[in-house]
Amino acid sequence: MWAIGQCGLTDLKCGVKVWLHLMVPMLRVRALSGYAIDYLEKLFIKHEDLRPAYSVIGFRDFFPILDVVFSSRSNLPVSQQRKLIELYPKVKMVAFGDKADCLRNFFPSFLARVGTGSSAALQTELLSCLVTCLSKDKHCFSVWRQMYIKHMKQSSILLEYLLFHWVTLSNTLDKKVLRETTRAFSITNEELAAQGKKEDMEGYEKCVAACTSLLQKLSNSGFPWLLVFLGLVTVVAGIFTLDVYTSQGFKGSKTYRFLEDSGLLDFFIQVWLRIELYSRIVYNWLAENIPYYYAKVCEFCGPYLLLVWSKLKAFWTLLVEATQAQRDWLAIKIPECLNWIDAKVPWLWSSIKHYSSLIWSGIWYYSIWLWEHLVYSLHMAGIWLQENVFTGNLSLENMSKTLSSWLAVMQEYTSALVKWCIGVWSGKNN
Repeated sequence: MWAIGQCGLTDLKCGVKVWLHLMVPMLRVRALSGYAIDYLEKLFIKHEDLRPAYSVIGFRDFFPILDVVFSSRSNLPVSQQRKLIELYPKVKMVAFGDKADCLRNFFPSFLARVGTGSSAALQTELLSCLVTCLSKDKHCFSVWRQMYIKHMKQSSILLEYLLFHWVTLSNTLDKKVLRETTRAFSITNEELAAQGKKEDMEGYEKCVAACTSLLQKLSNSGFPWLLVFLGLVTVVAGIFTLDVYTSQGFKGSKTYRFLEDSGLLDFFIQVWLRIELYSRIVYNWLAENIPYYYAKVCEFCGPYLLLVWSKLKAFWTLLVEATQAQRDWLAIKIPECLNWIDAKVPWLWSSIKHYSSLIWSGIWYYSIWLWEHLVYSLHMAGIWLQENVFTGNLSLENMSKTLSSWLAVMQEYTSALVKWCIGVWSGKNN
């Protein structure tokens, strides 16, 4: 082992092959496991750049190593087990490599091993690797869809893991592909329920609940402007309340002094007095004129409304009397017709309900698909316009600068106008 392992001191790829084929089987032998682990540690210390050894460890070779690293029944001493766990991330890096398309080969085995009575550490590592596959290789979503029915229990565990760590994982996953995959799972769940097979599927109820919750999170991914606004209002109100409370009243508070020093307090008082004055005038006018105009409207429109109401009542009475025979006939024949249909084709109503549900699911799915593609097309059209039309003087930067200068000028004129109005107002009051 020592003689063959010397080649790894100069060539990392050769050294990883020697460790993989010669020394990994020795990890289960207590007397030789220490040398195998020390050799791997020397390789990684000697060669800091792991890129030459990428893809040397295939997915068939990786999982025996994974079992040894996280096995609770391993014969390794505690110190060697701990050292092997510390070296495991670099082993995984070598196995995954820098090509994302190789992760689709790892995904089926990772998913099949979830929830098989393994240790908690191995379970966490499997779920973490599954998320890595989904985030780096979008084709893994397609593989997951194909495996969903046969691995529903494992899928429910993965879906719950995504929900529980959604805050940290939402930025690493492609939300569009995840949304399409979750909708596909929901449609599959409905089909299984319609076929009466949900009782035979372990983890069905958890999958249904997880898909519903995940779709809600994916649909509520916008920026929470309302919450931010309410938060700002709450903070300002809290600061104002604390200021008034600590100052033994509003007049002794810093807010009052600021408003008084800046002149805003007098301005607000004058505005409030004007609003109160004109509100009182409007209220008195309404209290005096509304009864008068209401009486005039009733005097003019009342007879016509009574006439229309009497005609409608007469028409309704005539319609009821004229259609009495037909309504009695329908009341007898419709139940007989429904009973006859139920006796001849008892499966008709359930089939109509089932296919209506399928049609609605298809319409909903393709409507969402059409909307997403429309949004994507508009986004690409915007990018094309930005690159081909909005250039030069029409570029967004130049337009932004022009708009900013216009806003600055408008702000100056508006400020001057406000100052002039306040001066005029103060002059009239004086």
